[in-house]
Amino acid sequence: TITLTGHSNTVCCLGVFSRGQTELLLSAGFDGKVGVWDVTKRQHSMPRLEMLFRAHDEEVLALVVSTHTSCFVTAGNDCKIKVWAQKNYELHATLQGHREAVTCLALDANFLLSGSEDGSVRMWDLHSYMGLGVLQ
Repeated sequence: TITLTGHSNTVCCLGVFSRGQTELLLSAGFDGKVGVWDVTKRQHSMPRLEMLFRAHDEEVLALVVSTHTSCFVTAGNDCKIKVWAQKNYELHATLQGHREAVTCLALDANFLLSGSEDGSVRMWDLHSYMGLGVLQ
């Protein structure tokens, strides 16, 4: 068993992606931070925390990784959805429209779906970062 420590509160979502030969694990949770872990299997090497950064001012409740757009997306109690670059973890966009916490995310190619405690599901285009519609 390997324990990865770095967050200061509950970890509630995980995602994985590859960058070249490096396998990375993303973790996010109630401390509002995203952890980037190098989990590449190497002889005599343990997984290590590559970076831990503040993604939201409040709890992160959802995280999803896109292979089509080389980004990952976080959402949480601040009602915001944030799109991050996999390459350098730079913020690409902040999507707003939900009135309550965003609790879940799903991807279909370049389309992002977000569900919220406000009772709505919103659809977003990850190329233009525009809202495409709302289901209530």
